[in-house]
Amino acid sequence: MKLMISLLFFFCGAVAAQSMNDLFPYAAQSHASDGKIKMEEDAIIGGTNNARLDFYSGDFKGSSRCDDKPCSLSYKSGPKVNLPAYQADSISFPADFKATSSSLEFKCEQGNSSDSRSQFKSIKIEKGCSAVLTGGHDEYRIKDKLEVKSGGELTLTAGDYWLGELDIDGGRLHLPASGQVNFYVNGDVNIKDAGALGNADFNIYAPDDDIKLEGSSQLLGDAFTNKKLELKDAAQLTGAIRADTLKLDGTLNLSGGEYSLHKIELKKNARLHTTGAVILNIESKLKLEEDSVLGNASKSVRLYVYGGEDKDADDDPDKGDADLKKNSRLYGFVYVQGKLKLHEGAGVYGAVNVVDLEMKKNSAINFGTFSLSARRDIGYVDGEENNAAIITVNGATSRFKVEYGSGELAYEVAGEKSGYSILNNGDIYSLPADTEIYIRHNQARNVDLVLTEMSDSEEELSSDKVTLAFVPYQIEVQPGINCPSTLHDFNYSIHAGCSVLAKAGEPKSVSLSFIGYGVNGINDEVGDKILEYSFNQPENVTITELNTNVVNHPLTTFDMNIGFTQVALVQAVVADHCAVYANNCGDKLTKGSDAVIGRTVPAALDVVTSAAGQIAGNHVYAGKAVAFTTQPGFTVQAVDINGDPLPSYSGEFAGGLTADNISLALMIPDDSFLDGMTMPVTVQWDDNGQHRILVTNNELSFPKESTPFDAKLINVPLELNIAIESDAVDDEPLILPPDQNNRETLVEDANAELRYGQLMISDLTLATETEGTMPVYLQYFDQYGTLIDDPDFDLSTQSASLVVEPENGAVLPGLTQTADGIDVDAYAEAAEFQIRADVADWLKTTGEAALLDPAATLSISAGETPLRGHDRIIYRREAIR
Repeated sequence: MKLMISLLFFFCGAVAAQSMNDLFPYAAQSHASDGKIKMEEDAIIGGTNNARLDFYSGDFKGSSRCDDKPCSLSYKSGPKVNLPAYQADSISFPADFKATSSSLEFKCEQGNSSDSRSQFKSIKIEKGCSAVLTGGHDEYRIKDKLEVKSGGELTLTAGDYWLGELDIDGGRLHLPASGQVNFYVNGDVNIKDAGALGNADFNIYAPDDDIKLEGSSQLLGDAFTNKKLELKDAAQLTGAIRADTLKLDGTLNLSGGEYSLHKIELKKNARLHTTGAVILNIESKLKLEEDSVLGNASKSVRLYVYGGEDKDADDDPDKGDADLKKNSRLYGFVYVQGKLKLHEGAGVYGAVNVVDLEMKKNSAINFGTFSLSARRDIGYVDGEENNAAIITVNGATSRFKVEYGSGELAYEVAGEKSGYSILNNGDIYSLPADTEIYIRHNQARNVDLVLTEMSDSEEELSSDKVTLAFVPYQIEVQPGINCPSTLHDFNYSIHAGCSVLAKAGEPKSVSLSFIGYGVNGINDEVGDKILEYSFNQPENVTITELNTNVVNHPLTTFDMNIGFTQVALVQAVVADHCAVYANNCGDKLTKGSDAVIGRTVPAALDVVTSAAGQIAGNHVYAGKAVAFTTQPGFTVQAVDINGDPLPSYSGEFAGGLTADNISLALMIPDDSFLDGMTMPVTVQWDDNGQHRILVTNNELSFPKESTPFDAKLINVPLELNIAIESDAVDDEPLILPPDQNNRETLVEDANAELRYGQLMISDLTLATETEGTMPVYLQYFDQYGTLIDDPDFDLSTQSASLVVEPENGAVLPGLTQTADGIDVDAYAEAAEFQIRADVADWLKTTGEAALLDPAATLSISAGETPLRGHDRIIYRREAIR
């Protein structure tokens, strides 16, 4: 029994009179006298008349190209055909629908079952039932519904089946090995998760209702309706169709022939392939959603889009009458009585003849027989799988010459886990078609990957190119030598060698060094160092001053002068970023890093205040540590190049301000003995950046040599000098510039003097059994050379050791230090002793080559010398100069 189909093969006339070459002489043209073309960035047309396009007006963005040249206009129209009036394909039943009034039902839920009848009210096979229609009838009638539910199986015989509805939901329908099976359905057709169903002799006719295939259904056969044919999910249909509207969410393998439809809509990832030459006449709209494909590289399609009103939706003037969404592909020749719009990444492989043409960025029209597209046009250097770029060779599997320039490029077919194979530049390889291929590369750059199809005789056929970006996984900024990792780690004694980059307030550029790293294969971690890589994106780098205050300086160029504001560690921070050559890196951000690259120092030091010293009394002795009641000294601070104070010069940042780098010296040009004498120094750091430099208390001692001198005034100048080599900039150390502010007076009292003191012990002669005292005097020469006794001297306060050298081993006399001498106990026998006081240097007496301990003779007489009461003690005193 034959289906009654009304087909209007109207292209046998006007259209057929023009050959494909006549209608599509170039890749793109307009048949309208006022045709407009708009091409955005990186839109490409390959196969033009020397980059000239047959359009009346055009808008070409900077990087759009025609055959690798800037596109231009001919201001003429291309060839035109007068399409005959659209007439839809129409189907009807071969006769009036053959109904039945049968009340018999065939139901089966479990086990095996069969039925030899030919007419039923309904058939329902479900769960664990395996049923068979027997009887060998040529015709079967089912009043309501034929249902095969999940778990059920129904085996049919050849013949015609007249059905109220067809509903297969997870069940299986088995057809005979030979003989035609025709379903004539008066209602809806719903086939879901039916697995493999049908053969070349299987036909479904539903003139007045929709046909819907869903889930895992794979229908082999023809499907005809005057309504909507819809394939959802992963459903597939292989065969011929008739429909008013074709809506694909799955795959249609369309048999060769001519088809007329009101509208074709391919949903995301849908596929409409052809198994023979196909002509599609579309009354209203052609719509390809994202990543969908219409046609094959080896079997292109001819499409005639009338651009009529879409009866199912409101027209959107921004959309094309033929609308190809992002990354969709069409293999064929498209004649549109209206506007063709290609969205980002969309491609036509064949030719177009339109009224208006709009091409978004990275879209393409190419006369080639295959195409190369990037499913993901960016990957990390050395990245694999999720970290790699992904390409697809659209068309048939073929042999290609691979060209990409320098470096090493390798590939792996997605899902195979077979390891990466090297593609040598310029060699020929067989690559699979319509399959995702991971691309790995070991250089950080844009790679123009060119595939050229090769004939069996090694002739070059068509070629196509895709640009892939490979970006570093991480940019590591290199730290300065001997610099700490963080501000918290900074210790001047350890990190003084951290590079000094600039003086505070000084505009100066810094030198930066970077290393780029690839990714570790499929792992999200740093891999190997990238060879010959130069990071050149200063806009992603910030120079940061690290101190109590954090100051950021975003870079615009690497040689930009930075106005450092304080004494600080200097950190370079690379932000996470898109590599500059990658148009849109998506989730392939290059990770940044940070490191301390150096530090800044003051421009100079400055005296804030100073104070003269004060002492108790009005004199000090040479050789004796000076006890200041007020220590002489200076308060200093750091300043920038403008002379402004730097509170940031504190803590570890002021670690170079130590006694080793400070000189406090007397300035007495007319006194060669004291001129230039340096003082012991104490440094007191302050958190506000003001630091006190003092003469250390109880450590200053004027030199005492063997030659006495007259008393000297010590109301003399004290000069401060500072030079810190470790804080040098351009070999210029950090200094306190010499001026009048760096001088102060050692002792404020104008009469304070330095004396050369000597402790003198007088000889003593005593009678036996008599006590006595050896007088002790502290003597000095005043400013006029007169020998003076110091009336304030108290021997008992001094740490002195009395040494007695007996004569002939006699018993030693008892000796006691008192305020003004050495008391001697009574001694029973006549004797003579040398009494020596082991004292501090400032009390020692002069000698020819060295200072000497003071000494005297103690004589004990036997009483033969008559003495009066007041003459019982005899002593001798001698002054030495």
